[in-house]
Amino acid sequence: MRIMVGLFFYIFLRKKILMKTSNRKYKVKTVNHRIPPKKALCVINNSKVINQELKPYLSEQEMIKKISKDIFLTNSDTILLEKFLKKNSYFRFSIYVKLMKNIDKVTILDVIETYKLDSFIRNQLHYFVNQIEIFWKKSLSDNMCVSYEETSIFPKNQCYLDKNIYSDLKWAEDIIGHFNSFFYSNQSPTFKHHHIKKNHCLPIWALFEEITFGSLTTFINQLNTEYYNNWVMSCYDNPKYKKAIRSWANVIRAYRNKIAHHSRIYAFKVTDAPTIIKNDSKSYFPENNLKETQKLYLYGGLYVIKHLLIYEDSMTQTLWNKFLIDLEKKIDKIPSLEKSNYGFPENWRNKLKIMIV
Repeated sequence: MRIMVGLFFYIFLRKKILMKTSNRKYKVKTVNHRIPPKKALCVINNSKVINQELKPYLSEQEMIKKISKDIFLTNSDTILLEKFLKKNSYFRFSIYVKLMKNIDKVTILDVIETYKLDSFIRNQLHYFVNQIEIFWKKSLSDNMCVSYEETSIFPKNQCYLDKNIYSDLKWAEDIIGHFNSFFYSNQSPTFKHHHIKKNHCLPIWALFEEITFGSLTTFINQLNTEYYNNWVMSCYDNPKYKKAIRSWANVIRAYRNKIAHHSRIYAFKVTDAPTIIKNDSKSYFPENNLKETQKLYLYGGLYVIKHLLIYEDSMTQTLWNKFLIDLEKKIDKIPSLEKSNYGFPENWRNKLKIMIV
């Protein structure tokens, strides 16, 4: 009997996953998930060896000279820019110059303030996105444990290992394989505890505490309809959200990455457009011909976050409304800023404001 049980777990812990080869063909490789998978070797080419031209390093004075070809600089502007570039990356800032250089009467101060405005937006969104991430991780692990029917193979607290909870077999294999690899490569105290004390067994709530928001989004997107709908309704109690949350998760993921990497928000467009609830279209996007564009910018992201925060506590909602007021004030102080590069329609703040009951 012991031999049979041991054989079962040996087979269970060894799975076949598809590994992409360099010639774009696929082969099956057996991986024992008790052994951490080896990382693929990546090599950065030496541009001198392969004769590839790269942009040269520029001194601060060379940077200023280059910027002055695009935007007129007074002596005071030059001093301001010198101080700014001592603390900020030219590579990061030059994109703003490129985006704003053709605006009539634009000044270098306008460009710097727009750069700083993005920093303000990222810092403020960090709090709200974190609230959403923490809630989703908690609610999803809870809901899966409640709604999953334990089988003879998988316990409720490890339901994520069951391929039947996913909408697609290939995605199921990829996600489970990723969770396995992550469990063995991540050195968090939580994972170490479950390796040493729990014989390499990991409950869903401990897994979700450690995975990235990107991995969580993939899990949500690939859940089968039954589990997905159960989770959405347990969180938001609005049937209309069932069609929207998957796309909203992708939008939150995009801004989560922007926040983490301190990346540009101004004129940034998401790849996956957020779903707009049908009855919202006219009120949030009065100019229907601009709807498809506006929802790709920051305005679309704020629309998503607002609809998720409607179900948060009044303190969070008050902070949200204050953020919108402060954002409007900062935007109004930058004469050359084009609001269309944030996707904002007229009266955007009132549209995004949460009515606190």
